[in-house]
Amino acid sequence: MKHFLLFTGLLLVGCQEGNKQPVSVLHPVTPSSQAPKKYPIYTPDTAAILANQNLVALITKVQQDSLTEHKKASAIPPVISAFLHQNDSLSSEPFAMADYGQRYNATDVILEELPSRQLLYLGVGAQTVVLMYNLGGIGRSQRVLLFETNENRITDFWTGSVSESALDKDSILEELLREKDKHWGLNTNIIYY
Repeated sequence: MKHFLLFTGLLLVGCQEGNKQPVSVLHPVTPSSQAPKKYPIYTPDTAAILANQNLVALITKVQQDSLTEHKKASAIPPVISAFLHQNDSLSSEPFAMADYGQRYNATDVILEELPSRQLLYLGVGAQTVVLMYNLGGIGRSQRVLLFETNENRITDFWTGSVSESALDKDSILEELLREKDKHWGLNTNIIYY
């Protein structure tokens, strides 16, 4: 059974299947003969995220960065993958995500071999990363994560919810700007991914 860490200490239980294709599991890419690379631990400022304090600055940086789009979870930069793994500590398995269009556990009907996340958008730039995906569970949702990076370090991070219609850089950023000032428009009082 899949579990997700919520920063308030709550657990959500994972979910159902989508399409019929093989699953990719997100993991840091390292040669088998070497130890995994260690990245500096980044601790999110949860109060700033919930108040959207860093959101406009991050959006501006993403807008200025040229992003390359990817359809494979394996294209998530290793520093981001390491962050996602370090913050999924209550799960009995590593943070996992199906590639774009592939099967995943989308509802509370659980197929153990499938991840509970499915990639919707991945944009990787020189200084920013935008990651959007379906998150299965009792209620399927779409999560978006914005990162600013510098020399294999995360320097800023924000996460929240967006609608299914936001599926590219421009529509994701447009929705974030439109909803940022609404009470619980992008987040509730819980941070999870």
